[in-house]
Amino acid sequence: FQLPPYGGNNALVVGYNYSSSATLTLAAPQDYNSISLLACSANGGGMGTFVLNFTNGTHSQAFNCNAQDWFGTTSNVAITATGRLKLGASFGVEDDGPINPNLYQTTLNLAALGLNQVIASITFTKPVGAGAQQDCGIFAVSGTLAFHEPVITQQPAPTNIFRFTGTSNTWFVAANAGLPVNYYWRQDGTFIPTATNSTFLLPNLQTNNSGN
Repeated sequence: FQLPPYGGNNALVVGYNYSSSATLTLAAPQDYNSISLLACSANGGGMGTFVLNFTNGTHSQAFNCNAQDWFGTTSNVAITATGRLKLGASFGVEDDGPINPNLYQTTLNLAALGLNQVIASITFTKPVGAGAQQDCGIFAVSGTLAFHEPVITQQPAPTNIFRFTGTSNTWFVAANAGLPVNYYWRQDGTFIPTATNSTFLLPNLQTNNSGN
């Protein structure tokens, strides 16, 4: 996780003066093998829920989101003893012990669930059964990207090729791929070490050039 600066507008808050549910929209939709969340609640907490919204218009089932009270010591504590500032005439640090406050982690294996589709947004709902003054904050979302093997299509051999002795000819190939592509060219069946671009120029064609 990478937490933004404290003073920034960088947490999704639900409950109390906010809606009981809210949606986090990803700046760049991606498909993930797994995602992890950091969350906690104030004035009581427990298990909230979240739903994944995919770019194809479908949605996942609701999953539990661990959002315990930030001053309770429970399982799945990811970050503890972060401290908090006490505002007022006696400005200082409050409850700076070895336990509180806490942020709690939830990790979901999307690949195992068959849900590694492209995620557009995530809708969070605060824990139920807490008091009216309960706030719940989602502080960070992290994920491991899914990897997909590129699809390689064998192109048919060219036909009706005319060559003229003494002229130069340029060949080119276009690859539609998001991953890096390496190019290798052969002349008369032999690889050319210096030909590593998407185009290849063969000057001064000869009648004994095989065309391979």
